[in-house]
Amino acid sequence: MCNREELVYLAKLSEQAERYDEMVDCMKKVVKENPELNVEERNLLSVAFKNVIGSRRASRRIVSSIEAKEAQKGADAHVKLIKEYRTKVDGELSKICEDVLTILDGTLIPAAPSGESKVFFYKMKGDYHRYAAEVDLNAQEQKNSALEAYTKATEVAAVTLPPTHPIRLGLALNFSVFYYEILRDPDRCAAGPTLMSHVWQWVRQRTSCVVIECVHHHWGPPNCRVASSRTVCLSQRLHHGQASLRRGSYRA
Repeated sequence: MCNREELVYLAKLSEQAERYDEMVDCMKKVVKENPELNVEERNLLSVAFKNVIGSRRASRRIVSSIEAKEAQKGADAHVKLIKEYRTKVDGELSKICEDVLTILDGTLIPAAPSGESKVFFYKMKGDYHRYAAEVDLNAQEQKNSALEAYTKATEVAAVTLPPTHPIRLGLALNFSVFYYEILRDPDRCAAGPTLMSHVWQWVRQRTSCVVIECVHHHWGPPNCRVASSRTVCLSQRLHHGQASLRRGSYRA
């Protein structure tokens, strides 16, 4: 039986080998031993599940695209086969989401040792409810749960993290994606007053000052790069949402 240090090492090894299912298994054992994760362990857990769910999401997009093309050609027999195959992929995706959400609700969120950790895990909870909603856009329960988790993360972030913190910027970005792609609400995505309005204002007015903010908060180069990158993504999301409003149309 491996100890905690060995499990973390094996998780890193699995990541390098791109064996993400095994990486997930290692990190689940780490959580079971002690759910109070440090930053490295928290990031390893996130990367493991992100890659496991990411491959299924990519598969689903490809299969859905092929299904649409076959439907346009009137190939009903092929469409039937594709739908059956997509159901299999959807089942895998839903199971992964359920697994992550069980860990988050049952252990990680209650044991989060800091405001930063709580924001990280509530954001992660919102993300996986969002992924589950992608499988079925009529799944109102998943949408409501994602909205609740993102909102909770936003509330905690407002009192524990500076506006330029990479996790807070990532939260704002993912929350906007949720409004835009799941709720189909580009208005809230672009200018919603409840979406950390001072973060949006900061993105609009002070994008060029991100490095100064990083220095002020004593962040090293990696976090500065992350903050800068996410600021650019936020700005692009704002412009994209506003353009949709001007056109009077929406396309994800």
